Amino acid sequence: MKFVCRGLLFAVVLFAAGCGTTRPQPVNQGGGTSDVPLSVNSTDSLEPGNHITITFSGLSTIPVPYVCRIREDGTISPPYLKTPVTAAGKTIGELESELEQAYVPDIYKT
Repeated sequence: MKFVCRGLLFAVVLFAAGCGTTRPQPVNQGGGTSDVPLSVNSTDSLEPGNHITITFSGLSTIPVPYVCRIREDGTISPPYLKTPVTAAGKTIGELESELEQAYVPDIYKT
């Protein structure tokens, strides 16, 4: 079961890489631009309309990857959780921690 827990943590990191927002970038006087992907340590907040990808490993009953959009009310409905989870206004790291607490140990026993 520790493999599933580690797989879930890896999946949440992959989930974080799939989240992002498009914001105006400052003009680069050097003539080029550089795109910096959001990371788990990003301070950018998630917003309604953002798409989130949650990937689980070692499970055959959940479509992999699970993709959802943050609703206008700021929530998502991850599989196997009975209540929606508020995602808007949180950083990727904050949402990752909340999902981990919701899934382990209630859903996935370690």
